[in-house]
Amino acid sequence: FQQMGCIFRASKARLVRKIAVARNEEERNQLKPDNLSMNEWKKFVKSKTTPEFKVKSVSGSVDEIKQ
Repeated sequence: FQQMGCIFRASKARLVRKIAVARNEEERNQLKPDNLSMNEWKKFVKSKTTPEFKVKSVSGSVDEIKQ
């Protein structure tokens, strides 16, 4: 199960990177997985595009590099 958790986290991280690169809402909506409703997807995207999240993700990347 540990490997499944790592795979899930990696796929989620890739998805978040794709969301960050998307130029507009239409491009982000095309990334939506089939198993999520549009309402859930919009909440997820909103949480991953806030300035607070961007600060956390950048500082997390710096911490990973330091290790």
